[in-house]
Amino acid sequence: MKKRKILKKEAEAYKDTLINLKEDLIVQINDISHDTLMKSQKDISGDVS
Repeated sequence: MKKRKILKKEAEAYKDTLINLKEDLIVQINDISHDTLMKSQKDISGDVS
């Protein structure tokens, strides 16, 4: 299989895509963490009484 040289323009686009994905993941993780930390022990255990 012949290797193809990646152009600088392609590398920049790939890098930008990865950075955007990373930022999206960080936002999602922060949302999940916030939701989890805001729950009480009753909410977590599923106690409905």
